[in-house]
Amino acid sequence: PSLADPGAALMRAVPCGRVAASLDDAAELCRASTFWRTNVGSIDDYELSAPAEFAARFVSHTWQQPTDWHVLMGAKCDFAEVKAAVLSMAARDLVWQRRLAEGRIAEAAVGARLSQGAAPIERWQDATLWVDKCCVAQQHPIMVPTIALLEQFVRRCEGMIVLFTWDFFARLWCVYEWALFLVLHDDADVQLCVDFFLNERTLPRYVEAIRAFRFADARTFYESDIELVRQRVEAMYHSIEHFERFVQLAAIVHVAVAVAKRTGLTHDPTSAESDLLVWAHLAAELGLAQLADVLSRARPAAWLKHTEPAGRDGSLRAEAIAGDQSWRADVMKNVDIWLGCELRPLLDASRTRALRAELPSQVAFALPSPPSSSGWAAAASLAFESRRASGASGTSEGGRP
Repeated sequence: PSLADPGAALMRAVPCGRVAASLDDAAELCRASTFWRTNVGSIDDYELSAPAEFAARFVSHTWQQPTDWHVLMGAKCDFAEVKAAVLSMAARDLVWQRRLAEGRIAEAAVGARLSQGAAPIERWQDATLWVDKCCVAQQHPIMVPTIALLEQFVRRCEGMIVLFTWDFFARLWCVYEWALFLVLHDDADVQLCVDFFLNERTLPRYVEAIRAFRFADARTFYESDIELVRQRVEAMYHSIEHFERFVQLAAIVHVAVAVAKRTGLTHDPTSAESDLLVWAHLAAELGLAQLADVLSRARPAAWLKHTEPAGRDGSLRAEAIAGDQSWRADVMKNVDIWLGCELRPLLDASRTRALRAELPSQVAFALPSPPSSSGWAAAASLAFESRRASGASGTSEGGRP
């Protein structure tokens, strides 16, 4: 690609194994977590990635840990290590789903996936990712115009991994990335990683974050970015209010699916139904009556009853469940059917109402595309110097906090 198509020219991807690691591999986890401890990148970080036509997943996340992280997650719970480990789990899931779609999965592989075991056939480490820190040249004049090409990079990613901490909705760029992806891609290609973060202590934080989400309250590192995001949102959505409502509905849908799928891992449908009612009540409070109705009628216990090992009770039944995990995949399948039949139509309808008529097929933005390399360099240097003069640190946190 040439600079006539800067999105293609600047697209890069990093193999997941370079920025993620399994929880049970202490040495690799230490190495990978170092990458996630700061948003300030170096040439070494940039060289972790390589030019690419596309990436399997765009990674949306917040760099700073929630201020109450240790209070809610424990004094010894390391935010950077958790991000590296959760990312490896998401990559395993991606590999498993690809094999499933291609008809190359066996019963043994189902159990490996559900226990986060090693995935055969294709290595999770090779799944390609777009991560801001290593796919954008940090502390370089080209950084600012590269960030301006965010839409092009999202378009060139097959899916999105959202590391969904409870403060995610406080970061405007993060919310915009998610909403943008749902404009350009199918919601089925979003992997919402919330299981590790969502517990009885953090649940109220998630509910309040989604309930209180307002464009005007979300933060960016640079104040000038708020107007930039506003312009982009208004180019796609009928109004800021349409954007806010769509984002709230999409968040509740994706969290509800994650909660329902826990039934296949924890064998605790009572807890799942109770949690779903929390989200049903939030949907009702926000005026999302149809969504509230769907969530309140969900019965994970019924999905579990139809798939778990039959003909046994007591300890024998518990032993059968522990030894045969294929039924858990059936629970996941039932949740996916529920998503497709009852939740996705609501998501699609909300998106149709929120977006301008010409979208999403013709999303178009003014991109910095000078006709020559010298023109591009001049524009890049001007943007970089302007940002630096305003007190910027020269990292991508301004465009991707």
